[in-house]
Amino acid sequence: PDGKVKWTVGDGSIIDQPIVNKAGTLVAAGGRANFGEPGFVRAYAATNGAVRWTVPLASESGGTQILAARPRFSNDDRTVYVGTAILGGGTIDPYSSLYAIKATDLAAAPGEAAITRPMTVRKGTGSSLLLDYGPACNATDHTLYWFSASGPGPMAWAGSVCGLGTGATATFDPGTPAVGSAIFFVVVGHNATVEGSYGRSFTGVERPKATGMTCSRPQIVATSCAP
Repeated sequence: PDGKVKWTVGDGSIIDQPIVNKAGTLVAAGGRANFGEPGFVRAYAATNGAVRWTVPLASESGGTQILAARPRFSNDDRTVYVGTAILGGGTIDPYSSLYAIKATDLAAAPGEAAITRPMTVRKGTGSSLLLDYGPACNATDHTLYWFSASGPGPMAWAGSVCGLGTGATATFDPGTPAVGSAIFFVVVGHNATVEGSYGRSFTGVERPKATGMTCSRPQIVATSCAP
């Protein structure tokens, strides 16, 4: 980082309490045209500051609504939550509001395969294996990544099988393993642009993703869908 300003926005409004979503693509902030005027919630593209949407906060109970605290994004980045305060409202029945705002029309990133149905393996023809598993949510296809090793150790994906589809069964032929070695593999859901989780260890650590493979894609885990 060199401290260089990437972009600025300004239209004469008062903008405050910005927060970026987990994917780093959208910034939500509160604001108002001037002191004493009703506020609004506005989203900006994180790459260039372009305005994506604006939600006005209407006057309530004779007062004006403004943000009471910094907005918060849901785990999948699809909803932003905004709490408000009412300035100049009645003192007899004071209240505030909580808004849940649809942040994007984009589908959430694919989730983890084999969550709804744990993977099982059956012997197929020759050296092939038949896999049964629950497809990842929001996946339009699946890829199998594999490597061979003589025992437990760091995962170093050595090959991939693309185009498993979206069904609950797939075929994989690893060949005949060398004596004393084992085949390790995982099925990963993806869409046209990103792939989901490779699964986690018993301590909750995400498995390393494959790089340099024919069908590997950038990975998004923070905003993946829930099955």
